[in-house]
Amino acid sequence: MAADGTNQHPLTSGGHDIMPNWLPNGRIAFQSTRGGDWDIWVVNADGAGLTQLTSGSETDSYPSGAPDGSAIAFSRDQVIWLMDPDGSNQRVLSGDATGLEPTWSPDCTQLAFSDTADQLVIINADGTGATVLRSGASAHPCWGMGTAPPDTTAPSIQGRASAATHGSIGELACLCSEGWVESRVCGISCLLVSCSEPLDPATVTTGCVEIIGVTGGDQSSLVNAVTLEGDGSVVRIALSGVLPNPDRYTVSLSGIEDLAGNGLEGDCSIALISLHGDATGNLKVDIGDMLAVRARSGMAVDIATARYDVNCNGVIDIGDMLAVRSRYGSVPPPAP
Repeated sequence: MAADGTNQHPLTSGGHDIMPNWLPNGRIAFQSTRGGDWDIWVVNADGAGLTQLTSGSETDSYPSGAPDGSAIAFSRDQVIWLMDPDGSNQRVLSGDATGLEPTWSPDCTQLAFSDTADQLVIINADGTGATVLRSGASAHPCWGMGTAPPDTTAPSIQGRASAATHGSIGELACLCSEGWVESRVCGISCLLVSCSEPLDPATVTTGCVEIIGVTGGDQSSLVNAVTLEGDGSVVRIALSGVLPNPDRYTVSLSGIEDLAGNGLEGDCSIALISLHGDATGNLKVDIGDMLAVRARSGMAVDIATARYDVNCNGVIDIGDMLAVRSRYGSVPPPAP
């Protein structure tokens, strides 16, 4: 609902969903029986992106997101656990001590929780220093709204990938380094950029992406949608079509900020080459590419072999060899 109580509407359906908790990346964590047992789930504020973070026969409850977006605390069978925002790296925080309803300190250095003896306990975020503050009537702990130290750490790009659909196998994202060659005929039409921390969705727009080709010039108008995935740290850049081939491109990001308003720093540009059929990545489509594809004929198509599935049909076979042969002699334009 809106802050004034209007526009009340269900966000989820089909399960017993309770204990919602806003996360810094704009998603909502909650506990639910929709998977059969009590587990932790997350959902976008518009009801999309429903994702299960925990599973198993244990009772997982009371999710609580760290203010800096680094972790989610929760109770598993009355023991406090932590996990990364995407559900990975699940680990015990409170050891053998029982715990319910964890809540973070504003600076993320401590958590408070109530135990089964009705005691209020604080513990350091690394699991040390558990201390009983009071006994009796200690349910529903909540930290006061103190002022957390300002976040001055700027986000940076950790990796990039070119994603394409390979028949029934689905989407495969090949990691891109500087000067990486896209050999698949489905071409460069979707890029993924992984960053060091969750980003502010308001700053992630089509206008933050620039694509310049050596031959084709400015192709930025092909940027159709720019969205955040996972915990908000992965940028998906979807184009309305394939970048013209062959060509060299510089893809740059600008104006993107984290949730604290720190701008993306470091090298925000990468040089990519579109050369369909160049399976070996030697900047010329020739017999070497044909032999490289033939050597992998019949192999399973995965991230490691995706570039040899030149026609993107999910199988490395004669069709890919023909796709290479039809492009013999193709080269990219000289580097600027």
